[in-house]
Amino acid sequence: MTQADRVRSTPPLNTSVSLSRRHMLAGVAVTTALPTAAIAATTAEPDPIFAAIAASREAQNEADRLSAGVAELNKEARAKFGSGRQHYDDCCAYVADILGVDQDEYTAGAFDDAWDAHQAFAETEPTTLAGLLAMLIYAGEIAERGDREVFHEVDIFPTIATAAKTLSGRSA
Repeated sequence: MTQADRVRSTPPLNTSVSLSRRHMLAGVAVTTALPTAAIAATTAEPDPIFAAIAASREAQNEADRLSAGVAELNKEARAKFGSGRQHYDDCCAYVADILGVDQDEYTAGAFDDAWDAHQAFAETEPTTLAGLLAMLIYAGEIAERGDREVFHEVDIFPTIATAAKTLSGRSA
């Protein structure tokens, strides 16, 4: 095995590392330290959190698609009528004529669906460690989008805590 060439130095990273007995025993120790519930959960039915994440993403993508279409129509209307306050009503009427309804009504259903899907995601308890990690990552994505207010109505932390306790073998 490659040794450091001086004190407080790390071995070069471009050398091959052989699997020593010490490394193998460390891996076995980590594996045996995993709770039986976590290992069993990896072989059980598919984790429902992945379906909840997919549904949430799909609903958000649809809302974003409709919103982008409305934004494009508003841009077109401002080019046609002008962007000042005095042209606001003309622009809104132009967009409503094309959509057949007010632009807020046009997108409201899709955004309601996205909100509901985000809440369903927050209430879905992961059953695997991979699912728990996916939930944390996706919750971060929702927060980064600026949609964290969904978590004010449905607190995601008890769901995460319950899943973590279950997966670690502790009672929920």
